[in-house]
Amino acid sequence: MAIRINSSDGLVLYAAGGSHGGAVMSLSVTDGHLLLLLDGGKRKTSLRSRKKYNDEQWHTVFVKREGEKISLIVDGINSQSKRLPGGHRTRLTGPLYVGGVPASLTVPGSGGFVGCVRDLTLNEAPAGNPAHSQGAVPCFQNPLQPGAYFSGQGGRVTIDESLVLGRDLEIQLEVRPVLDSGLLLHAGTSPDQHLSLYLSQGEFSTSFTPEEPLCNGRWHTIRVVKTNNVLQLHVDAASEHSVGPKHSRSAGAKESVYLGGVPGGVTVPGLPVGLPAFHGCVRSTTINHRPLMLSKPLGVHGAVGTQGCPHM
Repeated sequence: MAIRINSSDGLVLYAAGGSHGGAVMSLSVTDGHLLLLLDGGKRKTSLRSRKKYNDEQWHTVFVKREGEKISLIVDGINSQSKRLPGGHRTRLTGPLYVGGVPASLTVPGSGGFVGCVRDLTLNEAPAGNPAHSQGAVPCFQNPLQPGAYFSGQGGRVTIDESLVLGRDLEIQLEVRPVLDSGLLLHAGTSPDQHLSLYLSQGEFSTSFTPEEPLCNGRWHTIRVVKTNNVLQLHVDAASEHSVGPKHSRSAGAKESVYLGGVPGGVTVPGLPVGLPAFHGCVRSTTINHRPLMLSKPLGVHGAVGTQGCPHM
């Protein structure tokens, strides 16, 4: 496989045996070095590259086992090998994970690495499409800008779990859409009390039409303000407002706030039929003037990159 590493630590590959206590193989980045570990239960064998490879350049990496010998070869010239101890169990029948492991697995140093993987082959055969993908997005050549990238393949991040819709609120974020349609933000599980913000053919959900197209490669500031029963939507320098029915200012339940999509069990009333997944970037998000770290959201699901946005 070829890898481009942008971080000093992280898990690149992980595979395990099908039963508890079986063999485990991992390839990780440790302080910029590549570390290959083969754990047969009672015996462990490791290989550590002499050079550091977190230089944001592409490198070809081979992990091989031939008989009783394992090898780690980088760029065809930097090769290291070790002989496996006698009786070493190396049968790997479980899934192969690339870039990290599910939260259900407890693996030391299992944080996913920041970088790119391409041309992955297993026993000289292409690996094919993954059976499951989470937090993985296409690889881009240029350096990333701060923000979260939604690839349009379906995905969401949870950014807050304490928003009370019955109170006054203010949400602000900067967006750079690629497509002119998609669900941008949603909070609330009740049809009678929820907040949704979506793009539909260049217009926002309150029938607000910006003076210029939003998909122009530039960042746009969006601010949603709710005061009593008045809802205001500000897009850059323009604004619209609507007045709803009066409700008692009860404390209400605390709601989760999602960007880019919602979980399967959550219904978003009033969405246009066939609305595609949001495709674009989001940054500088605040709720009630409280900054939120999109690089470390409360939850990530699907094809969302939280480590940066590509130049467009």
